[in-house]
Amino acid sequence: METNLTHLQQSFAAWQASSSTKRQSNASLRAQAVKCLDHYSHQEVSAAIGMTVTTLRSWQKSLHHDQEIIANPPGFVAMSLDHAHVDTVSQAPLSLQINLPSGITIFVHSANIKSSVSNIHYSL
Repeated sequence: METNLTHLQQSFAAWQASSSTKRQSNASLRAQAVKCLDHYSHQEVSAAIGMTVTTLRSWQKSLHHDQEIIANPPGFVAMSLDHAHVDTVSQAPLSLQINLPSGITIFVHSANIKSSVSNIHYSL
């Protein structure tokens, strides 16, 4: 009888044999490995797939974080500059800084901030 761990081991072996790039594993295989942790220890899964326990824990943490984001998406903040008061007499450039929860910072420095901001598009 084939267990989940045996099936995972065979899947990783087939991926490793066919993959020309060994640096990044298949996302589906990573998720399967993490799912096996429900029934097997980190050491057992690690030995079966040929990855370190540290790598396996990293995958587990990453998958958990991704599921949290999906379950609790960050709030959307709408910004409208249509009615913003901009001093048109001043020729000084304007600045806008947007700090995203992911750690990405968007910084716009322009004489025409409305025009510059209209070109910013961000999606997860």
